[in-house]
Amino acid sequence: MIHWKLPRESTSIAKGIAILLVLCSHLHIPDGTGTWGVAIFLFLSGYGVMESYLKYGLSSYISKRFSHVYWPFILITAIVVAIDSITGRAVDFPNLLLSILLLTNLVKTDPSLWFIQFIIVYYLAFYAAFKAGRNTMQSCLMMFLLSLILFVLYANLSKSPAFVMVQCFQFPLGVAVSIICNSKNEFVTTRNLLIITFALSIAIISVAFIFKKPFIIELIRINIATVVVVAITSRIRGVVSGLLGYIGDLSFDIYLVEWLVISKYPFIHGIIQNQLPSIAICFIEVMLVAILFAKTRTLVALNIRSAISRAE
Repeated sequence: MIHWKLPRESTSIAKGIAILLVLCSHLHIPDGTGTWGVAIFLFLSGYGVMESYLKYGLSSYISKRFSHVYWPFILITAIVVAIDSITGRAVDFPNLLLSILLLTNLVKTDPSLWFIQFIIVYYLAFYAAFKAGRNTMQSCLMMFLLSLILFVLYANLSKSPAFVMVQCFQFPLGVAVSIICNSKNEFVTTRNLLIITFALSIAIISVAFIFKKPFIIELIRINIATVVVVAITSRIRGVVSGLLGYIGDLSFDIYLVEWLVISKYPFIHGIIQNQLPSIAICFIEVMLVAILFAKTRTLVALNIRSAISRAE
């Protein structure tokens, strides 16, 4: 029997590290670290969703995912439309509607928003697998199977870049780790561990057949990065842990606004010629806008709930 838990504080720290890796990549200091950051997010999402399932089952599953991911995406989209309309920028309303319905490539709207569609697909895959599965282990194996199918679809139909396809197994990996390490809910046997190992091996071998060696190296790198970051979070203490935890709690808000601040609306940092001060000011801008957006979406959500309650 294995007993291991990832405390909420450690999760926040890991998210803080992950969003900083994404920010560094988008600021080109250096390029490529965003892939590692996204891998950490997906692993933690899979782990967190599984932990929630073990406590509450699928009760309110869809509404929770909607409020955590889709609702903030809708709000930031509305804010961007408002800013563009006020400043005289062209708004492509047909594409906007398709974006809101997740029926178009969000990269056209915001290069970083592919993650929204990606994570929602995995949330739905989780719901389908754990609704259909007879037990937790069977549902987990179904998740890996669905991930393999999604990987093949991304590879052959959507012509997605490698940095998207390399993430296909991170979410189910987080799910599997939660199952294996949650001793209160699962008694892990050697047989079950071998089944999960076999599923992972099949997934990686499938990747190897479709892509050349460099892709496999990248797959191994992001898995190592994920494991290392998650492992060291419990060792981080003091002011650094507090700061990373705070950034981690804001990580999704930062993710939603960072490309807008960096590229679409470069407020102050866009007029500074020196690279280092420009990057520092850009980071401060991103944090301030993310804090403002987090407070705004909380306030709007409270007002909507209050209006619904009065209407009832």
